[in-house]
Amino acid sequence: MKPIEAEGSTVADAVEAALRESGLRRDQVEIIVTQEGAPGFMGLGSKPARIRLMEKHWSPDSPAPSPRVRRENAPAPPRPAAPVNGADACANAQNLVIELLRLMAIASPSAAASWDPDLERVKVAVESQDAPLLVGRDGRALESLQFLVTLMLSRGGAAPLAVQVDALSYWEKRERAVLEEAHRAVTAVKATGRPVRMEPMDASLRRLIHRTLASNPEVVTASEGEGPWRKLVIRPRAK
Repeated sequence: MKPIEAEGSTVADAVEAALRESGLRRDQVEIIVTQEGAPGFMGLGSKPARIRLMEKHWSPDSPAPSPRVRRENAPAPPRPAAPVNGADACANAQNLVIELLRLMAIASPSAAASWDPDLERVKVAVESQDAPLLVGRDGRALESLQFLVTLMLSRGGAAPLAVQVDALSYWEKRERAVLEEAHRAVTAVKATGRPVRMEPMDASLRRLIHRTLASNPEVVTASEGEGPWRKLVIRPRAK
């Protein structure tokens, strides 16, 4: 099998896309990370993670090798991150969001944090009479706030932590609309057999669609493009 190159918002997303394309199991391949992904700030300076997948070969008498991911030009793989403690992550995110809102002079801010096990993230719902200022026309202030919270909670070698900061159900409505659009795209892919490219969207929304459609037996998803123009593609699954 020829090597398969894939990209995604994270190394894990890129690996999932390559595995779906190859039809192999994780323990049957070797992964080389050719570029680490970076989220950037509000779409600026972001870059996708890129990997190269190669099938492993071993004799019938030899035990199957354990799965391995290595980085190009990396002397040693990093130690695996410790699992996230959901309760602690929620408490830390909630306190940090409230403190940042106070520094932003948001009136009487309150926040409630909950753990989302499906997407492995903290969801922080903000309430304030100034909530409309955070949402604005396109949620940019919310997007910047949650980027800052994610960065601060993941600093110092801590396990990476995804945080969603919501107000006036902005992200909840956006996610619902994006999922509806994704399901319409799946219907179109099944009807025509052709890929459908969705509009550019935030990395968290692409991740939501990737995970939602990961178990769909008829389609596969992948991300393509750069920065704020990065979009998600839904293709027929190879049979």
